[in-house]
Amino acid sequence: MKAFKILMVIALLSTPFASQAQGYYEDDNYYDNDRLGLPGDNLNLYAVMRLFQNTATLEEFEYRLNSRSERINNLDLNMDNRIDYIKVIDYMRGDDHYIVLRVALNRRENQDVAVINVTRDRRDRVYVQLIGDEDLYGYDYIIEPNYDDYDYREYRGRVNIGGFTVTINTTSPYKISSWPIIRHLYRPDYVVWVSPFRWGYYPREWRAWRPDYWDYYYGYHYNWYKYYYGNYRRWNNYRNPHWKEYYYREHRNNSDIVYRKRQNGSYDRTYGRPDQREEGVNTYIQNNRNDNNIIRPQQGSVYRRETPRQENNTINDRTRSNDNKFENRPQVRREENGYNPERRDDRRGSEVRREEQSRRNEPVRNENSRSENKEKEKTKYNRPSTPPPAQQSQQQTQQSQSQSQEGSKYRR
Repeated sequence: MKAFKILMVIALLSTPFASQAQGYYEDDNYYDNDRLGLPGDNLNLYAVMRLFQNTATLEEFEYRLNSRSERINNLDLNMDNRIDYIKVIDYMRGDDHYIVLRVALNRRENQDVAVINVTRDRRDRVYVQLIGDEDLYGYDYIIEPNYDDYDYREYRGRVNIGGFTVTINTTSPYKISSWPIIRHLYRPDYVVWVSPFRWGYYPREWRAWRPDYWDYYYGYHYNWYKYYYGNYRRWNNYRNPHWKEYYYREHRNNSDIVYRKRQNGSYDRTYGRPDQREEGVNTYIQNNRNDNNIIRPQQGSVYRRETPRQENNTINDRTRSNDNKFENRPQVRREENGYNPERRDDRRGSEVRREEQSRRNEPVRNENSRSENKEKEKTKYNRPSTPPPAQQSQQQTQQSQSQSQEGSKYRR
């Protein structure tokens, strides 16, 4: 009887975990391989998590995240038809790291893209969660590794997730602590990484390029979803319950520019070329020749919320055009080290201020002003012209005679 009660308790305790695990692996809401309809569609957080796992330092992580060869960053939040540079900033609090991915939209406004929350407990167990910002991904968009905290025995092997047949690879918090970048973060001599770059000032070797349409971006990452879903998962709660209170109160940056462009539909123009998915798959094949199991997405098969296509579909290139039916925005040319001779605010502040001050103080000179100045000088001093030498001698003799006459008068 006692053994039966023990078995019943074990069954009751294991049922919720098993059902919850089943929900994550069978519900398409947690494994969407289609678009969210939000600006975050152009930065795949599964790809960001894979990159974070395979880098050794945060400096390398930032460099590769903004590298064109990685094809991870496709963000253009300020809609200037140039890729935005994502800077990485680590806010450290005890054993917790809040690694913020942030984009400068102009000289004054920044927008946070996502936060990598790394937490270590007293047992040296490390938990990593990648949380997308609510302005770009919606509320509680959380990506984390497939931890073995639930019973996955019936799901191991080849499982259909989000339309892909994948192999689930689980991990543990102790294995997470062996990641190269995790070892780097918890070294005794670790120096907190704060990106030195800002608006108009970027790495010397980095050049902004034109963003791709989302369909091309999706086509390139389509065959990566087998790896993404096999190693990472969507989750609905936070490993660190206090992270949101600390981060939102002290460090979060959001911009009204993103809000306004979401409201007027400016970001919807990236969804207008489903025919480019095939080109994205071909680019993936060129970069990953060892993958023999290529899957090609069907046009229109991943849309849950249809968006009307643009009327002008005569663009042949795979990058977005400069046309924008919502607003007319000037083209900004970003030069090396942030210097742009066409933009006064892109030059260094001290030099600009000195030049402008000197220009304000310098008088305007022309022919009329010169003649007027000469006349003013004459009238101001009112000095008579000097007589010639002959007249000077006559005047001197007359003055001497008058003085001698006055002296003789007083002697008499």
